[in-house]
Amino acid sequence: MSNPTHTKRYSKRITSLCLAISTSIFFLHGFMHHAKGRRTIIESPTSPTNTASRTFLDAPTNYKPSCADGLWHGTFGALNADSYFTNPPVSIAIAFCEHSLDWLDHLLQGLDVRNITVYSKCGNRVPNILNRTNKVELRNVGRVDHAYVYHMANLPEGTDPDEVQLFLKDTYPNHHQVQLRRRSLQDVIQEAAGTTGFSCGSIPNWLNTFDRTTFLSKTWFHTGFNYGSEWSAWHVSSEVAKFRLKKYNSAGGYAARDDVDFAGNLTFENWFDALKLPLPHPVMPVCYAGTFAAKPKNIFASRAVWTTMLKLLERGDNVIEGHYAERTYAVALMPYLPRHVYERILHLSRGFRMFSYSADFCGLLYGCSDDINEG
Repeated sequence: MSNPTHTKRYSKRITSLCLAISTSIFFLHGFMHHAKGRRTIIESPTSPTNTASRTFLDAPTNYKPSCADGLWHGTFGALNADSYFTNPPVSIAIAFCEHSLDWLDHLLQGLDVRNITVYSKCGNRVPNILNRTNKVELRNVGRVDHAYVYHMANLPEGTDPDEVQLFLKDTYPNHHQVQLRRRSLQDVIQEAAGTTGFSCGSIPNWLNTFDRTTFLSKTWFHTGFNYGSEWSAWHVSSEVAKFRLKKYNSAGGYAARDDVDFAGNLTFENWFDALKLPLPHPVMPVCYAGTFAAKPKNIFASRAVWTTMLKLLERGDNVIEGHYAERTYAVALMPYLPRHVYERILHLSRGFRMFSYSADFCGLLYGCSDDINEG
């Protein structure tokens, strides 16, 4: 007759062994996916072929991005041929639904604000904030992105070319995306006034660590190979193209105000086709969190994109097209960079986040190192 204690002990050992084997298989599966992803991002980078009215940035041929100069992380000071304006003029577009705008006066102190336009989306009264505020009522569709795109699609051609356009949402004070570092608006506006004509208000500020992932999840195992790796604002385009969500609950607590299906039928690649905007390869910048700034000439260069995007965002209130728009702004507003710059951004990177692990930040490059072999 078997001893119950021995039986229980053997059962635990067998369970532990099975778990270890399963864990190893899962771990190796993640490693092979990671290795495959790393090979993908170093294969034959190319510059965009269909440039439409977009411009190429005339970066010096001897310019070689490094981990220290900011470009890989998402700032563009290294690309500026001219010195910054000390305090460039700025007009502000605010997407408003129901949150207070009491924070605005304090936030804008020290800025040369020429104009403020508040786009009201939810039928609520816009508070009196400053005398130079324009108030525009819009349909409650497409959320903040509809307001931003409406502003760009209708920006007057006679706008002062030096007047930076800054985009904010009414929930600006509620910074909930801990993976991102919020930059000062002064820095964002000054950078947008420079050579690139664009700047993002929040850039990745994250390190892969075990305590920020679910134990034994795919991301947890992936962290084992990339512990302590920094995140970049640049993404592998082919991986971002896989982005898809079935549903989305706003961190601001906004519930959908219609019955329109969130996901719809439009893929991210179809979105770019509809915009007649080439999906850049091999990498693309992405600006998250809904705060960015651009020069008028950058906005005008993609005018046809904004007109089409505006129609796509009108499908409903809470729709995936808004998330597509968020991942498109930097692509449509940044001038194209020379091929050697894209190549270097890739070669600085250890790998990228895969859609199969998580839709959030999929395609994002990580692990900047000046010592990575470029061969």
